[in-house]
Amino acid sequence: MRKKLLWIALAVVGTAAGRAAAADETDYFAILSDGSKIGYSIHTRSVHEGKIITTDKVSMSAERLGAPVTMTVTEEQTETADGKPLAFKSIQDLSLMSQTSEGRILPDGKMLITTGAAGPSQSHTTMDWPAGALMSEGALLLQKRYGLEEGLIYSYIEFDAMSLRGHPVTVRVIGRKPVDILGRQETLWEIQTKTEGISSTVYVDDHYKPRKTLATAAGMNVETVACTQEYALSENAAVDLTNQIVLDSPQPLHNLKAAGGIAYHFEPNGQAKLAVPNYDNQKVLADPSGLTVTVTAQNIPAGAAFPYAGDDPLALAALKPTMYLQSRDPQIVALARRAVGMTKDASEAARRIEAFVRDYITTKDDYTVGYASAAEVVKTRRGDCTEHAVLGAAMCQAVGIPARVVAGIAYVDEWNGFEHVFGYHAWFMAYLDGQWTHFDAALPGGWDVGHIAFAAGDGSPADYLNTATLIGNFRIDTLRVLPRTAPAAPAATAPRALLQKTQRTQGTR
Repeated sequence: MRKKLLWIALAVVGTAAGRAAAADETDYFAILSDGSKIGYSIHTRSVHEGKIITTDKVSMSAERLGAPVTMTVTEEQTETADGKPLAFKSIQDLSLMSQTSEGRILPDGKMLITTGAAGPSQSHTTMDWPAGALMSEGALLLQKRYGLEEGLIYSYIEFDAMSLRGHPVTVRVIGRKPVDILGRQETLWEIQTKTEGISSTVYVDDHYKPRKTLATAAGMNVETVACTQEYALSENAAVDLTNQIVLDSPQPLHNLKAAGGIAYHFEPNGQAKLAVPNYDNQKVLADPSGLTVTVTAQNIPAGAAFPYAGDDPLALAALKPTMYLQSRDPQIVALARRAVGMTKDASEAARRIEAFVRDYITTKDDYTVGYASAAEVVKTRRGDCTEHAVLGAAMCQAVGIPARVVAGIAYVDEWNGFEHVFGYHAWFMAYLDGQWTHFDAALPGGWDVGHIAFAAGDGSPADYLNTATLIGNFRIDTLRVLPRTAPAAPAATAPRALLQKTQRTQGTR
């Protein structure tokens, strides 16, 4: 339950609808939540040897259970004067951990990427540049071509250096209106943007320069306002996010290992739109009042061979190392072979990796750690559920088992004074005998039907944006525990009979 600040920072980095066009400039912004200043953003644009270099730095601070943490994301983009992408750099300082990725766009349309974690570069990768993706200057030039006209709607692909992907952005010009900028009224253009589930309202002047941005991320209303350098860099308020990262359960849940499944009903808050994915053991059904998400118990197949030799595209992609799952790192490969031992069964290998990771990470629930890659976890042996998840997935990949990192929520009986709640959580899934099977190395009892998945990917923090946008937008109003002898079916009322209690207290964030 501790990554929320990162998701907000990711949202803030990507919410600008346009940038000023002065030759050399530096703009400062204060980041506010519920009237309290929790961080700052600095935007710089310079011209060097005919190239446009744009840098955006976002730094945010908060407390989690009394532990202070600061997370900083810096993105630098280099483009030609006409907006052609040339190079990029992303630095993520996530409390005690740091992750860097640099890229150079090659003449053949590919990009050469160098990634590093807490030290020298660790890997070099060549990837296809996302077709049609624009960086900051390209997006600004596109906006200028369209102009500012009430009712105008257009779309483009925005490159994200953190996920190394292109994200579709939809822009809608609402019109001019008076806007409060820290006590001063300015008449600005209101523009609405939407990308990756993050909806933002950006207010720009006649020169396309952002003056204020409103966004909702992880259930928090975040305001980014143009200000002086002194105010932007002034001390932040000590905002404790603990109360905002849990969801109440309609009832206590007991002995979830014995349940055949749970049908959860999600009721949206206001007009919020909910999007929850289907997986092999998770089915989603929309109804007039929300969504019913049915999670069924999984039967882990036996006898599957590894390394994987099939042709499923998603499984093959889930074998490839990434900047957070460095599955070819010699230390990760050695740990994976040590964990697996002599077994030839892929399911048994995944179970052994799950148990190994649970014991290997010795410093758990460390709220000063921001977000670590698998290679970092090997060195530090510290972290909470995301660190367990990325290391487990990377170790599976290292022995040829396709694996993905899952972001969602999980039920706990008690967590730091909260009782019977769902909180942010991460685990990993492995592709075994044609099905995706879940494993949780952070919770003592492993995975059970108290887990609800919102996203699965390659371990990048950007993959958690779906979870961040869902939390705060709904409540679980009813649920029904399904017996193992009955088929999993949606239901609208909670059961009265409860199963024998099993305590689960560790691993959520």
